[in-house]
Amino acid sequence: MNDHLTTVPFAADAELPEEWLCYQCGTPAGPERGAPPTTVRQRVFPRTPYEFLMMRRTEADGERLLAEAMADLRRRRRQSS
Repeated sequence: MNDHLTTVPFAADAELPEEWLCYQCGTPAGPERGAPPTTVRQRVFPRTPYEFLMMRRTEADGERLLAEAMADLRRRRRQSS
């Protein structure tokens, strides 16, 4: 894609892989320069803290923790006023 020259050392008797990652941009690279592999890497989207919480808790636990946190926040705001 970006026409970077990536040098990857292989043993003389090793079978060459179809693709590897370019050291410069992280996109797939192949043995022929100018002809990158057609596979597209899946983009990884970061998860939110809420999604991590829901991976470990049931929905009821998540709702209970959220309600407790909101009640604590309201209490602290009232005290600071």
